[in-house]
Amino acid sequence: MSLPDFTVPLTEIKKPLSELGPFLVESARLSDSADVTVTGTTLTALSGLSKDLIASKNYSFEILLFAEDGGEGVKVDLHGGSATMTEIRALVEFIDDGPAGVGRIEALTDVASLESFATASGTRRGVVRIKGSMTVNAGGTFIPRAAQYSHTSHSLTVKKLSDISIQERL
Repeated sequence: MSLPDFTVPLTEIKKPLSELGPFLVESARLSDSADVTVTGTTLTALSGLSKDLIASKNYSFEILLFAEDGGEGVKVDLHGGSATMTEIRALVEFIDDGPAGVGRIEALTDVASLESFATASGTRRGVVRIKGSMTVNAGGTFIPRAAQYSHTSHSLTVKKLSDISIQERL
């Protein structure tokens, strides 16, 4: 006995994607061939991870920043673009080869930081994972920013293949 064929050609789906449930809006990653180097404590927009958001929509997002640092640590925020939020909540995890840190972002202007990537000496490598949700007030661009927590003589490098994924939530 054979099973009936339940496949439906895409041309027969009459609902818009937004009515089919949560869906991936966009994802992006920094160039495959270029890292972004930040020297100093001034937050710098990671424009390769820029995404356009629509007013009055709800989104979930996840950002992975692969970082190398000379020991001064890292700080991040989500305020590099023109979009404004009615509400935003995010968990920020700092993972390296020493003690990990956890932070949170509860307003667009909040900054999460790890005072120092910890290893015995030399270049410190880590991952900053930001996962959260937001409600957009005014549409525009959404861009994460990064900088060194403190600055002596080294620089922070956000490595190629860092990425962002954003889903519209219904």
